[in-house]
Amino acid sequence: MLLAAHPDWQDRARAEVLEVCRGQTAMDIDVLRQLKILTMVIQETLRLYPSGSLIMREALTGISLGGVDVPRGTIIQVAISVLHLDMEAWGPDANEFRPDRLANGAAAACKPAHMYMSFGYGRGCAPGRTWQWRS
Repeated sequence: MLLAAHPDWQDRARAEVLEVCRGQTAMDIDVLRQLKILTMVIQETLRLYPSGSLIMREALTGISLGGVDVPRGTIIQVAISVLHLDMEAWGPDANEFRPDRLANGAAAACKPAHMYMSFGYGRGCAPGRTWQWRS
């Protein structure tokens, strides 16, 4: 859907795949690492349409978040789609499909760097995240 709406990115991704893959039908991780444009397109798509909606964590100790006391044992929920569209983190065009914002990786694309959570964050990351890139 996004590539159809943005034919310039579709053309760039297709040209990159044709150049890097050179007719290969099977790709290994080394080939995938060369697909920079395709990676940006996939990451931007996952930013706009994350595969999961919430990340839930239990507060292991009592903490204060933004002036709010959170007791130990409280379940904290983070809405991924809200983080991914936050204009303070991603800029005024946060709602737009702009894969080039990820040219230097997700950590460099937003402030703070942990605002990109397509597969979770930290020890709670989805275990299949590396498999997703290989399939």
